[in-house]
Amino acid sequence: MATSSQRIFAPYRPVVAEAVGILKGIQLACETGLVPLDLVSDVVGVVGLVNDTKEHASDIGLVIDAIRRLMRSLPSCELRFAPRATNLVA
Repeated sequence: MATSSQRIFAPYRPVVAEAVGILKGIQLACETGLVPLDLVSDVVGVVGLVNDTKEHASDIGLVIDAIRRLMRSLPSCELRFAPRATNLVA
């Protein structure tokens, strides 16, 4: 298990900030060899965007595409939703 805490100074909407956090988490796992990877987020909208197959042209689309690319590059990587009350890592 790994956690990371960083300040991200940018005028992102909260869902974009969550997506950037997920992206940074996958990058940390890649750099440290922490695979297989089981990611948990309490933002159901971001989990849905990552796990569907549609392309997104909004500001979050580039981040979602980067997340998907990294997830595909790993032997095993899953992103799932868990409500904040049950997410013991959050």
